[in-house]
Amino acid sequence: MTNSRIRLAIADDHALLRQSLKMILDTRACFKVIFDASNGAELLEKLQQTPVDIVLLDLEMPIMGGFEALQKISAEYPKVKCLILSYFNETDFIMTALKLGAKGFIPKNCTIETFEEVIQSVMEGSIYVDRAFSQLIEPTNSTVSLQIKADHPFTNKEMAIIRLICAGKTNKEISVDLEIAVKTVENHRSNIFIKAGVKNVAQLVLYSIQNGIVVA
Repeated sequence: MTNSRIRLAIADDHALLRQSLKMILDTRACFKVIFDASNGAELLEKLQQTPVDIVLLDLEMPIMGGFEALQKISAEYPKVKCLILSYFNETDFIMTALKLGAKGFIPKNCTIETFEEVIQSVMEGSIYVDRAFSQLIEPTNSTVSLQIKADHPFTNKEMAIIRLICAGKTNKEISVDLEIAVKTVENHRSNIFIKAGVKNVAQLVLYSIQNGIVVA
């Protein structure tokens, strides 16, 4: 293994999936699956001995599930990035994982090309969530309460625009809602992406959830 290869761990209770995914990823020159685990407890035990860069983490596992494992990894191994690997796409599952520190959510029925792109982008510091998830975000009147981080870099106007972007609004719709010019919305949008360090709406949604700017 060369230093340029991304070190991966796979935690899933389905042995065939683990073995198949490991076989496929190991054929890529930029990846190396260091170990796999059948549950969260086994994953944490192996992490103590063997460092990795990214964990592909299933949510539903025996002994210790993905949520508990994610919480412990976020606290004990902050440099390890966790990508949720699951068939579940319910809002509650996704929101809980993101709040616990997951860097993305990958459905198990995605293509290997998507796996590669997401792993690479997360390793470079990006975040990933499927575009369709942005439609699950409600910018106002939520029954869920989150504390917005006090040191966020956004103005009140930018905060309002972020919530509307995450709700799936176009620049034109935002301009109407806020009674400002479309060009002004475009300028704010560019500044928001720069401040948040994101490249697209999906990444902005994840950033906004993890920073308490929007809730489901």
